[in-house]
Amino acid sequence: MSLDIANLLAPISESAPAGDEARSTDEYERVSGEIDKMTNMSGSAIVDWSLVAQQGADILRAQSKDFMLAAWVSAAWTELRGLDGLKAGLE
Repeated sequence: MSLDIANLLAPISESAPAGDEARSTDEYERVSGEIDKMTNMSGSAIVDWSLVAQQGADILRAQSKDFMLAAWVSAAWTELRGLDGLKAGLE
């Protein structure tokens, strides 16, 4: 897992720096579904933080600069890398 912040912050394109709406895409739904596991009442679901970090970063890099998604990626980095991940997520 790479914590390449500059790549995530770079504009998607000149004409649409923030990209397009990603919340209705399958990729976003997969990431959102992992996050939803945190509220699973049975407690048996485990969040795949690697999926959240990787697919979330892919969306931020190529499709949309979605703020909620950025927060989820930061949380994933914190889960996977501890304080180094938290620091990167806050940059």
